[in-house]
Amino acid sequence: MPKGNDGNISAMRFPLAFLLPFLIAAAPATVVPPAPAPATKPGATTKPADFSKYVERWVTEPKIANPLLKHAEYPSAAMKTAVGYNVYLPPGYDDAANAEKRYPVIYWLHGLNQSENTNQYPPKNVDAAIKSGAIPPIIVIYVSGGGRSFYVDSADGKLLSETTLTRELIPHVNVTYRTIAKREGRAIQGMSMGGWGALRIAMSHPELFSSVVAFAPSLRTPENLAETYPDVLSRMFGGDPKRFWAVHPLKLARDRADVLKAQMPIAFYCGNKDHLLPGSQEMKKLLVELGIPHEYAEVDGAKHDLGPLIKFCGDSTLKFAVSHFK
Repeated sequence: MPKGNDGNISAMRFPLAFLLPFLIAAAPATVVPPAPAPATKPGATTKPADFSKYVERWVTEPKIANPLLKHAEYPSAAMKTAVGYNVYLPPGYDDAANAEKRYPVIYWLHGLNQSENTNQYPPKNVDAAIKSGAIPPIIVIYVSGGGRSFYVDSADGKLLSETTLTRELIPHVNVTYRTIAKREGRAIQGMSMGGWGALRIAMSHPELFSSVVAFAPSLRTPENLAETYPDVLSRMFGGDPKRFWAVHPLKLARDRADVLKAQMPIAFYCGNKDHLLPGSQEMKKLLVELGIPHEYAEVDGAKHDLGPLIKFCGDSTLKFAVSHFK
């Protein structure tokens, strides 16, 4: 994996009134959330956009077809709606000689306000890595996780991003394609909100995934989420910051340290100009403290942008997943 500047962050101060509920909830072991990321870019208005009338969309048809992908849908019984996804199938998948061959799968989670068709790990990079022999043939599933879901089930039980991924999409993929249908043949990766989702879902479900990679994970504090995306806090977490913190990767890492040490290889990357960098630095610090194996690098000059992170990593994140397939 590429090497970068792990970095250290100085101690951060938070108002006691804000920290107390989370410190109590995490007792006896506690972890301080990272410093809030700026709500907006410098010079922009601090008032968040109005998403009060936002309606979640689970199927987004591609505007321009990618010849390397096939767009498909599966029925979500949990939400009583169709959910979309894109699938990349490797060269030779349909050859008669490979009719009995099964393939490992990487599940890719998109970021905020994106869909199964956008914010993707480039399919052409996967295709090139396979054709060059850098990695063996794999399947990639580009998930539709909801544009503003943070990959959790909403407090009111109506928007079930985690449930549909873990209990519906994975079984659908296993019966529709020739997969290695066990954790040793499955990995999860994502960008931004999807990086946050990949970390928390892998940490919550180590029985399902053999590794996780997060690009610029959105490791926000509950306070920052409330200030920046109040509609997400309201819609997905019932307006309760404690609910958000309860499923936060920083809390899950501490709560499940022993399991993660044994079962969950972790890699994550963030640009050193990314406004979300403090969260990744705090995650790095915590994983070192807990003795959880991981790989981490800060990409020089990169902002909150998948492109420079992909360029820095090359095919190493694909190799990372492949190295943990069995």
